[in-house]
Amino acid sequence: MRILFLGRKDVWGLNAYEHLCRIGADVTAIWSNKRYEALPNSILNWKGDYLFSFYSYYIIPKILLDQIKICINFHPSSPEHAGSGMLNWALYNKEKYYGATAHLIEEKIDSGKILKVKRFKILKNDDINSLKYRAKIYCTFLFYEIIQELLISKKSINNLLETSANENWSEEAKSIKEINAMSKINKDIEKNELKHRIRAFHTDDYPVELEIHGEKFIHVKDTNYL
Repeated sequence: MRILFLGRKDVWGLNAYEHLCRIGADVTAIWSNKRYEALPNSILNWKGDYLFSFYSYYIIPKILLDQIKICINFHPSSPEHAGSGMLNWALYNKEKYYGATAHLIEEKIDSGKILKVKRFKILKNDDINSLKYRAKIYCTFLFYEIIQELLISKKSINNLLETSANENWSEEAKSIKEINAMSKINKDIEKNELKHRIRAFHTDDYPVELEIHGEKFIHVKDTNYL
């Protein structure tokens, strides 16, 4: 069994990769480090049984998808949120639930048929970091379950599709451009909307910011000094 594994070289990706190796698969791993990174040209001729994309930044070209029997992505969100900024929109829209989705990969981002979904409740005090962490845990659970069902228990893709026939993507994939727009505020923003934007869109790496007269000001959390 030949598997192409696309992931990030962190504890989540390494554990998933090592699990595939433990079950005896012939695994080729390609690690991604940043958004918009292109797959190495040397891998575009790869042929095999499965492609698993697990928290990978890579956009997979059709030429590669056509050469592999089954291609599956593990999307760190429930099907209500496709594309970029899934966490942000779930918080901003005050959703009650979030989750993780395993789906077949199509040329169009986050559009393939859904194999399985795991959901969990969004807590009142959740922020981007806490929600992201739990999404990674549920995505990892989902990965192990799919591997168990497909590669160990030998269930068919059609069997998984049948059990998730009621699951569908519910919106068009969001873009990074839309997230960036929500991270920029103006001086007339209402207090409650500002708090809401900070909860849903602010991180240390991608801060909520205000621009006045060509100068940018970023949000910094309050710090209490003794």
